[in-house]
Amino acid sequence: MGGVDITIDLVEAGEFDSMVPKQAKKLPPKEEFAELLQIHPVVVLLDNGTADTQNNSEADKELVALLKSNGVKFLAVDLTQRKDLREALGLHPQTVYVKGEVIGDLGKIKEMGEKMLERFPPEAVVETLDQRLKKLVKQSKVMVFMKGSPKAPQCGFSQRIVTLLNQYTGIIGEYGHFDIYKDE
Repeated sequence: MGGVDITIDLVEAGEFDSMVPKQAKKLPPKEEFAELLQIHPVVVLLDNGTADTQNNSEADKELVALLKSNGVKFLAVDLTQRKDLREALGLHPQTVYVKGEVIGDLGKIKEMGEKMLERFPPEAVVETLDQRLKKLVKQSKVMVFMKGSPKAPQCGFSQRIVTLLNQYTGIIGEYGHFDIYKDE
């Protein structure tokens, strides 16, 4: 008698269900959705695809692009694949939930503009490359992205730019630098 035979015997005897851990059982749609909202700080309902597919509707693509461009991390739920959730709970695509509450659809999110990020918890937002570069560039009137530092350049180009900038500090003043070797 093997594992399958034992499992069949347990199912037929009505004992199998009690042996399956709760977290392994399929929950009713309402409970499952409530659990998703509890586990994930940001949940986005999509109409036709996931956050990384080309099959999304134009509205899905726009919403996903907007959130990603602002560094928002989220769980995407494809309502075409989860009709049980859609029907049982009356869910609508392009709806964004934050900490279990609806903050709006694509139109509402667009209306929020820059203030949108205030609605998301810090753990759900990461700094995008664009945001990071803008912050670095604003640190100094002149900012050099280089290998090494002005006192210890690590390549010929970095050495040349440092030499050039040092000749013109009377005109440009002090300059900042960012060591690309130390970038995360």
